[in-house]
Amino acid sequence: MTLSGSHLPLYPPINAEFHLCRQLPLPWVYLAAWMTVKDEGHYIPEWLEYAEMMGVQRVYIYDNNSTDFTSQLLEPYVQSGFVVHINWPFSPTMGMQQAGLNDALWRFGDLSAWMLCIDPDEFPISTDGRTLASRLQEWDHHYVSAVGLVEYKFGTSGHVKRPRGLVLENYVRRLRTCSEFVRSDELEQCPSFRQLRMSKMVVNTRNSHLLYIHFPRIGLSYNRTDVFEPPKYHARFGRRDEVVSYPVLAGFRLHHYKTKSMEDWFVRRVSRLRASGKPPYSNNISQYHDVHYNEVIDHTALTFVPELKRRLYARYLAKPQMSSKVPSIASLFLGL
Repeated sequence: MTLSGSHLPLYPPINAEFHLCRQLPLPWVYLAAWMTVKDEGHYIPEWLEYAEMMGVQRVYIYDNNSTDFTSQLLEPYVQSGFVVHINWPFSPTMGMQQAGLNDALWRFGDLSAWMLCIDPDEFPISTDGRTLASRLQEWDHHYVSAVGLVEYKFGTSGHVKRPRGLVLENYVRRLRTCSEFVRSDELEQCPSFRQLRMSKMVVNTRNSHLLYIHFPRIGLSYNRTDVFEPPKYHARFGRRDEVVSYPVLAGFRLHHYKTKSMEDWFVRRVSRLRASGKPPYSNNISQYHDVHYNEVIDHTALTFVPELKRRLYARYLAKPQMSSKVPSIASLFLGL
């Protein structure tokens, strides 16, 4: 299904038609996902296949004026019902990403129990072989607004130009975290950007009502204060009862492929506005923490590469009508 954001109301109307305009011809699923994309044709199919492996049953893609071949690559997923492709042509300076997130929660929240809120350069990596859906079932009967994913930041792995093949196989070097320092003096002086933190979340659609990119603002908090901290006052985001804490999802890590190759870093970070609407980065990567993201070799995600390649081959290369639309598809995903 493909929808146009320019024809959708940004805010729900407060009248009797409120529930009627939410009723789209989509079946209920247990786990959905949401993301905004812009020119992610080189990478989005890999993410979608991996998400399906992890138990995601539908993905809401809010497309912010992509000009590459993203739409062509999404065709088989749209036709199968796995992807709902939404044209979302709003400027980042208008709060494009957060508006899209809350639009999805309002419009599609009743159609799933959980919604993974994520970016296309982030992969929820299973560390024990279990799917994301099976892990979430452990939280079905807890009053939580969300469960969080702890972020590990990956760098260029020495790639200057965009390499052939998959993200999960090409980028295996990441930032060393504070917990990986051995000397006590290093631990004491460990800077904040090395500390493990929850960066993205899987939202409980029944208990969350307003979302920021990294946390729910209004919802129900987990109440075991002996394990998790209770809600705290946040100077930027409001009163004590508005910002809620949420627990870490065990068995999963968030691999954030923040830079990819230097070619990708320049295109994504320097040549266009950030999703938050802030100005682009400088073209000197040494000014940012990104320069440190190649310190540790991490092969955790490699176990999923063979199955991903098999799925991508079956999805695209086995169908000449698809491969003819994107001639470089074999090199994009399979390194052929």
